[in-house]
This record gives sequence, C-alpha cells and structure tokens, in this order.
Amino acid sequence: MNKIRRVYTAHTLNNIATSIIGVYIPAYLLTLGYPLSRVILFFVINHVVGLIFGFFIFVPLVQKWGLLNTFKLYYPLQILSLILLSFLKTHPFPPEYIAIVNGIAVFAYWIPMNIFLVKYSDTEKMGSSVSKFFALPSLFGIFGPLLGALLIPLVGFWPVFVLTVIGLLISFTPLAPLHDEEMKVSLHFAASWDRLKRHKILFLFEFLDNIIEESNWFWTIYVFLLIGSLATPGIVGSLEAIGGSVFTFFIGKYANKYGRKLIPIAAWMLLIITIAQMVVRDPRSAYAVTILGSFALTFFLISYFSSIYKTIKDDSEEEFLILREIPTVLGRLTVFVAIFLTISNLRLFFFLPLVVILLLLILYLFKRKSLLE
Repeated sequence: MNKIRRVYTAHTLNNIATSIIGVYIPAYLLTLGYPLSRVILFFVINHVVGLIFGFFIFVPLVQKWGLLNTFKLYYPLQILSLILLSFLKTHPFPPEYIAIVNGIAVFAYWIPMNIFLVKYSDTEKMGSSVSKFFALPSLFGIFGPLLGALLIPLVGFWPVFVLTVIGLLISFTPLAPLHDEEMKVSLHFAASWDRLKRHKILFLFEFLDNIIEESNWFWTIYVFLLIGSLATPGIVGSLEAIGGSVFTFFIGKYANKYGRKLIPIAAWMLLIITIAQMVVRDPRSAYAVTILGSFALTFFLISYFSSIYKTIKDDSEEEFLILREIPTVLGRLTVFVAIFLTISNLRLFFFLPLVVILLLLILYLFKRKSLLE
C-alpha cells in the first residue's frame, strides 16, 4: 500500500469510528440539560485551546518527536475525551474540561493529517487526492451515524463510546509503518507574519470558507432542535455522507482539471441551499436539504481545497497548514458568536452563511489571481 493510500485508509477508518458518536455530542449535551449557549461554549473552548496547542506546543513537539509520533497524541486524548463524556451523565462536572482535552486532540489530528495529505499527493492529481480524502470517509461513513441512530436510543451512549474507542485504535494501523524523518516543521513568527501578509487574500478565503463549513456543522444541531428526535443526528449524518459520496462519483474526477472554475458554481449551489435551510419546517424537507447541501458543500470543498493545495505544495506547506488555523478558528468563532446572537430565533442564523457566500463569490471574481498564484 503506497503512502497516500495509507492516509486515505487511516482517515476513513477514523471517520467511521468517530461518526458513530461524533454527530451526537451536541445532542448528548443538550439531552443532559445543558442549554444551547453552554453547548456552543463547549465548542468555542475546543477551538481556542486547539489553536493555542497548534501554535505554541505542536511545532516544538514535532521538532522533538517527529510528525508521526506527535500525531499519536490524538488517540489517547480523543479516547480520554470520550470516556469523560460518557461519565458526564452519572458524574456531572463542567463539560468545559472535556472541551480542553478534545480541542488538543482535534488539532493533533488535523494538522498532521493535512500535512500527510499534501506531502504524499501528486501535484497533478491533487483534485483526485482531495476528493478521495473527503469522499471515502463519506462513502464508508454512511453506516456510522446510522449505527449510532439505532444503538443510542436502545442501549444508551456508553456502549457506543466503547465501540468508537475500538474503531479509533484500529484506525492508526495503516499509518504505523510510515517514516516521516523527511518532514521538517518549523514556525518562526517573523517569517510567518510575512507569509500572512503575502497570502492575505488566501487567508481571507480560509476565514470565509470556515464560516461556511461550520454553518453546515450547525445544521445538524438545528435539525435536531427542529425535529426533537434522538435519532435525528444519526440520520442527518448518514444523509450528509450520502450527499458527499454522490459528489465523488459524478463530479470529483473533474476537480484535477477544472477545480478553479468549479468554485463559483459550487458557491452558487451553496447559496441556494442556505436559502432552503432558512425556510425548512418539517423533517422530510430537512432531510432533502441535508442531502443536497452535503453534495453542494463537498463540491465546494474539493474544488476549493484542490486549488489551494496545488498553490501551496512545495512552498513550505507545513507552515501554511499551521498558519491557516488562525483564519480557521476565527471563522468558526464568528459562527459561534452568530449562534449566540440569534439564539432566540435560530432561523436568522442562516443570514450569516448567506452573506458570506455572496462575499466569497464577489472576492473570487475580483481576487482570483491573488488567491491562486
């Protein structure tokens, strides 16, 4: 098995394992009686702590241990956060402590995984690589949320937590044989500031992209609150997986050649979906919008990321993939603030992604060369 296939396999197995319970974490906290504001605070802490870890701890650890060994931190931290979540029902304690552990775990996973993806992908096949990276977890991850939807109402969260932990341990096996001695990660703040200024348009797009992505994450919570069934997050998660998989089979192959031209088309699709999300009022239409929305979001992300990764490959991409966490977290925090501001009427929240998609389209038309040069 070549290196990029090992990355696909590990990421897919991890996604299958975490998808069993991951879509349920917000619903789980809500069913324990925590208000939506407290649930959103959980994720605010998650991302802020993760960003601090990424900037001040991750790079020194990679320099000392190597990228793969630092990546291994993800597994015990993710398992610990799941164990703490499972005890939350019988031994109440501030969930914000779990958010700290989970935030470090998430960033310990995604920064190295993105570096592996860019490093081991062929530049000319970047569209296909990104497409498979997104779509294989969606294709095989259809059953994870459904399994959670079946098991959680019947046996509760604890057995599902155990199943997820077993899956996490298995997911590391494809990456175990990798040797990453050639991967050097460094971050010098003076040089980093210069890069931020040099690629300011690119980082602005990263900020806007993450508002769009995180708004789609909130959609699962919104549908759960709209419908009120504990099975809802699992159903929504599986429908999103189906939508993402359909994209790969029909459009993913064009991302290598036409990725940059597909970005505005995908953005227009997202705009229509966001308007539909604002008017949904019943389960059937919510599920239909979920499938179409996942297709449109995957369409956008693969077109966008394949173009961006081609641009930064072999140009100190490790540094970029760490620095991008600044606009990433800022974009997600913007979403969380919008949720707080619209908490009395959550339908109004979707004006945020609506405005951001329009802004992204305008910027893309006028700043495309700055973005992709």
